[in-house]
This record gives sequence, structure tokens and C-alpha cells, in this order.
Amino acid sequence: MKKYIFIILIIFLNISTKAQEMLNYNLYTQNPYLYNPAYTIDKPVVSAFLNSHIQWMGFDGAPETNTFGIHAPITKNMGLGVSIYNQKHGIINNFNARLSYGYRALFSDNHYLQFGTAMGITNDILNISNTVGVDVTDENLSSDYYNMTSFSAGVGVLYYINGFEVQAIMPQVYERNLANFYTIGVLAYNFKPQDATWGLKPSVMARGGNTSPLQFDANIMADWKETVWAQVGYRSNKSMIASVGVNIKGIGIGYAYQANSNPIAVASNGTHEIQLIVNFGEKFFDEKSGKTTVTGRVQTYTEKEPIQTNIVISEDGKEVKTITTDENGYYTMDLKSGKTYDVKIDEDGYKPYNEMLTVAKDETDKSSDFLLISEKTNVNGVVTDKNNKPIGADIKVFEGNNEILTTTSNPSTGAYDMVLEPGKSYSFEVKATDFIDKKEDVKVTDKAENFNHNIVLSALVTEINVQGSITDKKDGSKVPAELVIYKDGSKIDNINTTGDYKVELKTGSSYKLEYKATDYATKEITIDLTGENNNDQTHNVALEKVDDIFDIGNIEFETGTFSLSPKSIITLNELVELMKIYDNITVEIDGHTDDVGSDESNIKLSQNRAKVCANYLLSKNVDPTRIFINSYGESKPIVPNNSPENRAKNRRVELKINE
Repeated sequence: MKKYIFIILIIFLNISTKAQEMLNYNLYTQNPYLYNPAYTIDKPVVSAFLNSHIQWMGFDGAPETNTFGIHAPITKNMGLGVSIYNQKHGIINNFNARLSYGYRALFSDNHYLQFGTAMGITNDILNISNTVGVDVTDENLSSDYYNMTSFSAGVGVLYYINGFEVQAIMPQVYERNLANFYTIGVLAYNFKPQDATWGLKPSVMARGGNTSPLQFDANIMADWKETVWAQVGYRSNKSMIASVGVNIKGIGIGYAYQANSNPIAVASNGTHEIQLIVNFGEKFFDEKSGKTTVTGRVQTYTEKEPIQTNIVISEDGKEVKTITTDENGYYTMDLKSGKTYDVKIDEDGYKPYNEMLTVAKDETDKSSDFLLISEKTNVNGVVTDKNNKPIGADIKVFEGNNEILTTTSNPSTGAYDMVLEPGKSYSFEVKATDFIDKKEDVKVTDKAENFNHNIVLSALVTEINVQGSITDKKDGSKVPAELVIYKDGSKIDNINTTGDYKVELKTGSSYKLEYKATDYATKEITIDLTGENNNDQTHNVALEKVDDIFDIGNIEFETGTFSLSPKSIITLNELVELMKIYDNITVEIDGHTDDVGSDESNIKLSQNRAKVCANYLLSKNVDPTRIFINSYGESKPIVPNNSPENRAKNRRVELKINE
């Protein structure tokens, strides 16, 4: 049965050979140079390989191909190579030898375009000694097509950007004196997370031509530390392909197995491929490539203090060197010109540092400093009173609503010290005996190693002394008076004085002091002790006799009316002139009534009497901010309401001049 299958296979191969023979390599993802001459220029090493591909193992006369190749750069962006393969299938032997040239247009380390071309000879030999039941007189087998040498050429392109690979290849653009448009397209992506030890590379291939059906491959490869790799793939002829390999110290070994589901699989043990790749001369090319001496210093971000640490330099995810700075933070290293490197510094107490360092092609020397940002900021300062005396205080620090630490200041120096994260906002609560508790928001400067914040506390005073004298405004004589004290609006005490007074008031409240004396107008002051500035206070008060107050109390207001009389207008005109001369004075207009009528109606009447005076002043262009109105009704009579004459005196408007 195998004999007949073999005869059929020989006839098929014979016919297809005339069209073309294009081997389906299975390890092309590990060695793209098998197909694409653009990979003649690849890495700065000499790369040599041997590939053996045995199709349908166990089947007599099945295709067997052995390929040898070597390629290396001759400049940074140009390379030369040689590839030779010999293929046997049945009675046919094909030999192909080519020289290849590759050129790379480098846009950046992760973005470039490569072109390649391969030219050489191909030779087909008909081996009659291998015939088994085949008619050697067949004109297809005895034609001049065999035992001849012809010119061979191929071209390829690679475009690479940030891990994506796109290839377009015509490996037999000219073969056996004919143009051949057999084309291969490859799309792949190199996926390798930053700092990861593993990587993935999915890829797809499409190939075919005017005499060959379109075929597809789909593969996915995984690697660990670029040392061990494995790949699985599917080919559209219903084949499954599995391959594995290792790369150690420049030597790579790979093996692939292809299992077919077509009828030929019954008579074979599958397709096997093994490959050996040897890379060498890296040191030689490193010496030939440009070098740049990079110097610099590792320091703290704000203080510029030196840091002794390790600097890790990587290229394309692979660590190339580690250097250590000296005690002053300085370093020196040599790097390849025209490349981009990843700089990493991990130092305790500082945030991880990661920066891309690009070395230009024409740079022989480069300076680059690395600034590390502290993970923590040393926050310090002193706690004092307003006289700069040190205070021993308890300090609580909150971030949001969460208390994160507590410390104390030194009682002798007031100094405190703590460690916080830079660039954040905190709330400080400070408490000390005999001082008012203090709460303040503090934002620690971003990227700072040290941050100074001083705290000033106010002494806690529970009582203060308020004293003073009460005198006549005209002659300065002491006036015996009654002192009425109101706390937060409520009367708490009254004191009879002889003209001098001294009282103790508790802090934390607001007070009103009212001074009353016979024949004098009442005067009041406000003292606010709710804040921090609570020191002993002196308030001297000068009282005016009722008859001395500038008023229009004798203006002829009829009971229940608020019309201005001619005499009132004269008085108001005098006031207008006075306010024009002294532009710093203001006027307080207080409206009063006698006791005729209800309290409510008298309040309204006194308000109307005050308003009519104010409106007159406004009509004379007096600034409204200099006019203040009060209405007291019958609550502040200047004489008892026991006669028509006294009631007339109480129906008044008092004009008080204030500076």
C-alpha cells in the first residue's frame, strides 16, 4: 500500500516542483531569517543556525530539508548573510544558495523599518537511483528542467513599532528564469509587561501565490526570562504544531512537531523539525559600537543631599548593569550610544524611581542627575507662647477624622519632631496646661524632606480686671454713677460707684456695661471676652448732662405727630453745615415720646420722628452711612411725665455727634 502512495506522492511533488517548492518551516517564529532576508540585520551579534525539517517521518521518499545560515551586521544598520539549503523529496534534489543584504531605517529603539534582499543560485537534480516503480522515461522526469542551475532572488520587509511586527516577504520573486509572486505575510505582537519575567507573542501568517492555494498559520508563544519558550499553532491544512526550546548563553535549541489530519498521516509519524542557533561576537560588536560616558549624582529632591544607592540599568526589559554611587552620590557608567535605557532606583525611605534615559548617537559624554523623593517628611518646630517662651504641649495629628499620631514638645525648648507624608493636609490639635487649646490645619509641602511649623499658644485667662473712672464730660469731675453689667444679653449685676470702678469678668463671654447717673445721659460700652486676646482692660467714661446734649427736644411736636417745625429745620440745617465741615463725624438720631398712647404706638411714633430728621439730612446730600437711627418710645424720659410742660420736653429727637 505504501508503494502506491509513494508513487502518487512522487507524481504530485514532480508537478508542484515545476510550479515551485516552498517549504513550510515550523520554527520560523524563532528564526525569521528562514524566510525573510530583512532579518539579515538584526541584533549586534553573529548568528549561525542549522535547521533540519523532516516531513511525514517514516514515509519512504518523504521531503527532508537541511538549512544552514549565518548573518551579521557590518555597520550599525546594515548586515550581510548567507543561507544554504538542500531539499530531498523522492527522486528530486533541490539545492539553493543565497547571499543576503539587510538595511534598517531606525526611527527609535522601538520603531524601525528593515529591508532585505537575497540573491543566489538554485539547482535541481533528478536522482534516478532513488526510483522505486517509477517510469523514468516519463517526459516530465526526463526534461531539461532538471540538472540545471538558475538564478534565484527574494525580498522581504519588516516594520516594527512598540512590540508590533509586520512582515511582507516574496521569497522566490525570481526562480528558474520565471517571476514568482508567492507571498508571505506575518503579523505578530510582543507582549511583555514591565518588570515581568514572562512574555507572550501571538502571531498569524498568510501565504500563497498564483499557483498555490492560500494557507494560514496561527501561533502563540510564551517565554520565561527569554530562556525557556513553548509555542502551539494551527495550520489551515488541519495541522496542529507544538514546539519548545531553550536559549542559554547565546545558544538556542528548538524542536517542533506537526501532526496532520490528512490521509498522509496514516502512513507517517508526523513532521519533525529541529533547529540549533548559535549567537557569538556580542563583545566584539559592543566594542565597535559607539559608547557614551554618563555621569551624574543621586540626591534628595529638595535638600539636594547625596544618596549612596544602587542604580539598575535595563534595555528592552533586560537588565544590562547595576552600579553603586559613592558616599557623595556620584556615579559614572558607559552606555551604548543611540539607545534608550530604563533607570530604576529602589532605596529605603524613598519612593521608587523610574526614568527613561536616552543617549543620543553623537553623544560621547552625558550628565544626568537623579532626584529621589522621600516617602516621609520630617516635620519639626517649636511650641511657644506669645512672648516666645517654650511650652511643653501635647500634639495630636489627624488625617481627615483619623488620629494618626501623638507627640509632645520639650518643656525646656518647646521643640517637637514627627514624620509625616509629604503633599498631604493634616489637622493639629495642641493642648497645654494654662493655655487655650488650639486646632489648625497644616499642609506638608510636596516632595519635601524637612518641613518646619511653629505653634504659638495663648494663655488661658479665666478672669480679667476691667476698671476705669466716670467723669463729667465738661469739667472732668468724678460722677457717682450706677454700673449695670449684662452678660450675653442678661443683667447679672449692678454696682454703685463713687466715680471709680473695678470689676472682674470671666472670659468666654460678651459683656455690656451701662453707666447711669442722675441728670446725665446713660452711656454703654461692649466688652468681648470670647477670643484669645483677654488682658486686663481700662475703660474711662465721660458722661454728658442731659441739657448739654445737642437735641431738638423743644421742637414743637404735637402729641401723636412727627411733622418738622420751622425751628426744627433751622436746627437740622445747622447740623448739615457742621457735617460738611467735619467729614469724619457721624450723627445718631434718637427718637423719644411722652407717655401718652400705647408702648407700641409710641415706639412707632419715635421712629417716625427720627426718620423725618434723617430724611431731611439725606435730602441735603448727607452720606447715609453717617446717619444712625434709634427709636425708644417713652422708655427714656428726661423728666417725669407729670405735667404738660414735662411731656413736651420728652417729645424730642436727640442728635448725638460721634467722631
